Amino acid sequence: LEDVFVEFERRPIGAASIGQVHRAKLRGTNESVVVKVQYPEVEGLFRGDVRTMIMFCKVAQPVHVPALEEIEVQFMTEFDYRKEALQLQAVRENMVRAGFVNGNEYDAVCCKKRAFNNSNSRCGA
Repeated sequence: LEDVFVEFERRPIGAASIGQVHRAKLRGTNESVVVKVQYPEVEGLFRGDVRTMIMFCKVAQPVHVPALEEIEVQFMTEFDYRKEALQLQAVRENMVRAGFVNGNEYDAVCCKKRAFNNSNSRCGA
């Protein structure tokens, strides 16, 4: 963390089912950003829960297996913050083209599989 951020608030400002959000400042620019961090092991726990439900349904309610398998596939996209960042960028570009937002608000998303931050400067993380 110290290589990327000069400040990083340990107490989250928001939380959801798979992660939480922290305030931070980028090293070098001192720019304020928000950083989304995934809870450790949440992906494995989720996969295990869904696999358990699928195994149960194969025995007790096989008609529900295809729906659960599709739910599993769709939810797995939520665990890769790189894909989420690309999707957010595409939405932003569409909103800029439509005139709903200006093009300068966020010009970079620095992202790893399990954490990303939105900022308006390039970061080396």
